[in-house]
Amino acid sequence: MATSKLTFICYPKCSTCQKAKALLDNFSAEYEVRDIKADNPTYEELKSWIALSGLPVRKFFNTSGALYKSLNLKEKLAAMSEEDCIKLLATDGMLVKRPLLVDEYRTLVGFKPYEWESVFTEYDRKKLDDVFQNYFDEMLQKVKAREESEGCGMVQEVIKSANGNIAIIDSAIRLIFFGQSALDLGFFMEQDHNCRKMVLNKSAVIEDFFNLSTGIAGEVAQKLVKSDYRLAIVGDFSEYDSKPLHDFILESNKGKHLYFAADKNEAVKMLEGGA
Repeated sequence: MATSKLTFICYPKCSTCQKAKALLDNFSAEYEVRDIKADNPTYEELKSWIALSGLPVRKFFNTSGALYKSLNLKEKLAAMSEEDCIKLLATDGMLVKRPLLVDEYRTLVGFKPYEWESVFTEYDRKKLDDVFQNYFDEMLQKVKAREESEGCGMVQEVIKSANGNIAIIDSAIRLIFFGQSALDLGFFMEQDHNCRKMVLNKSAVIEDFFNLSTGIAGEVAQKLVKSDYRLAIVGDFSEYDSKPLHDFILESNKGKHLYFAADKNEAVKMLEGGA
């Protein structure tokens, strides 16, 4: 559960860590504080945290730190194995990116408020999520039955790509309500259409997704990363005047799991570029 065994790993003098702590306190979270300089992570801990994060080991380096720069790691890391990187991180806590939030389910690296909020909001919404999940499962089964009986349905087209097939989804119903629904959709596409990459119209995504304070967008992004499904959402996002949302969109488009595109062609191009 979100509030069980939460560990907040920080450098107390770091202003970003102080902001993260303020967010935790705002949610009345119960957590253990660990000073990353006084009690640096062990090799075993780092290996576990990296696996839970779904991120490459290089994302765990504090690239703005003096120690990172003095060791000239920007040049050296490319030639180092993951094993060697973890061993190096374990030598000094000041090499590790902070803050970190760890429990038995996840590791969050660095402070992105929408990600940290999702730790709490996803559980605050549990009862509502169950209702949405039942609705989603029912609708998905109806669509699947229609596809089988009529040869049509929400999958408009499957595009063959060297980096994996892409499902173009045209749905008249909402399909993304929260993180788990994104996983279920990905599983359905993989099992029935051999696609781990999906293009989905914005109208098939719950509107609260675009309000980062709900935590839904961060939750969906995390689930996609951990499952290695790729999703491109197509639509006009200029209608939103939220700077954090536009920052989130820009940051997502630099990655390889969640994209935001103006049209289908742009979405396909983004997905084809991701291995």
